Amino acid sequence: MPDTKKILILDDEPEILELLDHLLGKQYIVHTKNNILDFEKDLHEFRPNLLLIDHFLGDNTSNELIRESLRKLNIPFILHSAHEEIEKLYRESNAAGYIKKPSSIAEIRKRVAQVLEDVS
Repeated sequence: MPDTKKILILDDEPEILELLDHLLGKQYIVHTKNNILDFEKDLHEFRPNLLLIDHFLGDNTSNELIRESLRKLNIPFILHSAHEEIEKLYRESNAAGYIKKPSSIAEIRKRVAQVLEDVS
């Protein structure tokens, strides 16, 4: 499995992390994190091909993480959020895509595959 794509997921809801790990872990190598500090550590050690990031992270949002860390790296990311203006956040953040919560299994798989194919 040396060419299996790696996905790092950041969400503060354990149930969503478990669901996404189960859903994507059959096809990709998946690491999940529920806080920004652990996510940033794993970002450099795991070296993912794709990031899946929730916008709402407890008392914080993804904006600072995107501004400070992700723009310096050349890793595509997908925003995965229930934010009512997710499409606007997507455009402003220069994300590779977005998935509006709640989302279907098919939609998640399709968007992840699409972005990974675009960057290959």
